[in-house]
Amino acid sequence: MRRPKFSDPEVCKHALAGLCPFGLFPNTKSDLGPCEYEIHEDHLDWEAIQGEYDALPSHEKDRLGYERALLRLLDRLVAEMDRKIIKAEERARMESAPKPPNAVQQTEVDGLRQQAKELTERSEKLAEEGDVDASMAAVAQAERLRK
Repeated sequence: MRRPKFSDPEVCKHALAGLCPFGLFPNTKSDLGPCEYEIHEDHLDWEAIQGEYDALPSHEKDRLGYERALLRLLDRLVAEMDRKIIKAEERARMESAPKPPNAVQQTEVDGLRQQAKELTERSEKLAEEGDVDASMAAVAQAERLRK
């Protein structure tokens, strides 16, 4: 059986260029599925295959375009992940946005606001009468209701 060459169609061109992204996130939401190529870094002859590719002059590597193809693939994957992140952020913002109160809750809020208003008015009246301690207590209670 002959040793595969770097140019054979079953040899992963992404791995030759430095990284096969298809093996990065197995069994996760980001799993890209199987690579279209069969032979990767775990192949017995990989060191010889990689050495053959690495020995090429840079102009020959440029002509083959494995690095450019890997860069395009990685750019596409990053763009897809950026879109997913934006969608997840939008979904999280919508889910965490305050919900308008229902009728019962609104009635409770209105009642608390009214109580706070009455306490503030009472505090002013007590202050005019000279009862500073009672006035301060009423203001503090009104603030607790507002919160």
